[in-house]
Amino acid sequence: MDQRLHNGRAMRRTLWFWVGLVGSCWLPAFALAQSSTETTPTATSTSGGIGVQLKSVGDESYTSQALRGTPLGKTQCDLKVNLVFVLTNLAVGSRSPKYIEIYKGTACNTTEGKDGLGNDDCERIKFINRTQSSTYEMLDIPIEDVCNSEGDVTLWFLPVDTLGTNANITPYGMYDLPLDTIAPNPPANVKGGDGETQIRITWERTDSNISRNWLIWDPKPVSGVITTDGGSAGSAAVTDDDGGTDDGIVDTSCGSPLLTPGEAIDVDKLPKGLSRKQAVGNVESAELSGSDINSPRAAVAVVSQDLAGNFSMLSNVTCVNVVDTSGFWDEYKVNGGDADGGCACSLPGSLTAGTRHSAGGLLAAFALFGLVIVRMRRKRLS
Repeated sequence: MDQRLHNGRAMRRTLWFWVGLVGSCWLPAFALAQSSTETTPTATSTSGGIGVQLKSVGDESYTSQALRGTPLGKTQCDLKVNLVFVLTNLAVGSRSPKYIEIYKGTACNTTEGKDGLGNDDCERIKFINRTQSSTYEMLDIPIEDVCNSEGDVTLWFLPVDTLGTNANITPYGMYDLPLDTIAPNPPANVKGGDGETQIRITWERTDSNISRNWLIWDPKPVSGVITTDGGSAGSAAVTDDDGGTDDGIVDTSCGSPLLTPGEAIDVDKLPKGLSRKQAVGNVESAELSGSDINSPRAAVAVVSQDLAGNFSMLSNVTCVNVVDTSGFWDEYKVNGGDADGGCACSLPGSLTAGTRHSAGGLLAAFALFGLVIVRMRRKRLS
């Protein structure tokens, strides 16, 4: 009887642990699947009777991918790539239009749009000679021809017999090209604190179209470099619940000569001595660990990147300290937990680094919860 009772208790303890383990792995995947469902608009325009499809931007194909959610930005403009378009539904034969003019502006298929009077903004950027033997044409437009605009650009494709005519053009093609070459505002009021495995960095978002943020840090900060945090002399330390300290003070005498608030920095080609970590989404916090920093102290700043790939200037600089703590994960390991810090199961689709970290946190929470239940049952039975 005692052996059966012992076996039953052991089985229940094992069941509690595996319920926590499985739940922690699959709940984040389910939440991600629910939040990532969205429709993608078409990348083809048929307004005016002529079909216009954006085929590629440089080497990047846009055959089946919409551009509206990811507008072109300074990155593509700096690379001076070509926009490759395909026009369809063209007339053929010797009497069909001899040229295709490409304009940018408003109502560029009308006399009023191209008469040169008032505030008309139509500008011809290119024309091609047609073969007149095919119902389609493929043409390249240098992106630098549109990069002097700061917002969306409407391109007009006009089949004509005479170049530069002000007559109304029918049929025609048009394409609304999403363009954003304006850098986002840098994050504001960046704050950090002390910890070991979970050192939380927080900030205030300043734009709505941010796709990701980049934490950039110098593991060899220096004293005497005064940083700013939005006007105050200091800011409250922000720490995560891993046993880190929260003394309410950030040392503003800590900084880095490699991180200058309000100046541009090339995130893809950081100066020697700096490191980076990305936080996906328009979030307002991220975490570093002692192993990330690999130093007792670091000066940290944040750069935002918008949907078009434009980077903000550097935020203010804050400092974090790596200190020995006895945190949540440490407690789990001391109590016999043998899972690693990530989700060990296979999830459908790919997860971001932030999602994988959340899965690891849930794993620890469920596992430790199981251990607590086991201890409570032991006390009742003893």
